[in-house]
Amino acid sequence: MQVNDPNLHGLSSQATQGTERAQNHTENARSQNATKSGIGSDSVEISSFAQQVNDLREGSSAREARVEELRNLVQSGRYEVDGNAVASRIVDELLGEK
Repeated sequence: MQVNDPNLHGLSSQATQGTERAQNHTENARSQNATKSGIGSDSVEISSFAQQVNDLREGSSAREARVEELRNLVQSGRYEVDGNAVASRIVDELLGEK
């Protein structure tokens, strides 16, 4: 079926232009919103607590080695405790001194 109405001539090109303008407007709005919201410029901030946790993880192999060394000393009976140092540390902790 074909419609030959002289009043409809040019409507399809006007509709296309209107659609293109709407699409351009939408793309511009998205671009501006992306710029305002920081999209496209990623950044990461690590809290001091997270940094401390990370530092502990990195140092865990050294700590594991020290624990293993102490375990071996205790098991072999060669680990000696300095009673004066322990008592002094307990008193310092109770008095709030370090």
